[in-house]
Amino acid sequence: MRAIVAHAAKDLRVEEWPTPEIGETQALVRKQAVDQEQQQRQQYVQQQQVQQRHSQQMESFERQHAQQVRAFETPRGGGGGGGHAAEPHGGGYQHN
Repeated sequence: MRAIVAHAAKDLRVEEWPTPEIGETQALVRKQAVDQEQQQRQQYVQQQQVQQRHSQQMESFERQHAQQVRAFETPRGGGGGGGHAAEPHGGGYQHN
């Protein structure tokens, strides 16, 4: 196991030590493993939230895009049946 060992004032070092034998009234705590698991859970939740927001934004974009396409494809009145706003004279531009 890794342990923080105090060698002197302000001289702390991480060292490999054998896992100690614990007595009946003692407990061995693996703090780092608990912190890593909690951090991983938080990261997972954050990733899920980001993916959900991204999915909602894409759905909104797709709805807006579909509305724009429908609006563009809807025939405009009074032009001879061209259908596109860029072709007001029924299929081509008139050059003078």
